[in-house]
Amino acid sequence: MEIRKLTIVIPFYNEAKYLEEIVDRVIKTDLVNGIKKEIILVNDSSTDNSPDLAKDLCRNE
Repeated sequence: MEIRKLTIVIPFYNEAKYLEEIVDRVIKTDLVNGIKKEIILVNDSSTDNSPDLAKDLCRNE
């Protein structure tokens, strides 16, 4: 059986206000034909607490 995966890259810069909601929406989106999701968060030198939030989101998954 072939395992298929969709990689979703989410770049962010000072998005602490929205990052959790964005990731949550991606997680809750159903894909067809048993395709699995991989989410990659990319910090673009944020100066707010976005990087810490991203780490917390990764730990929760």
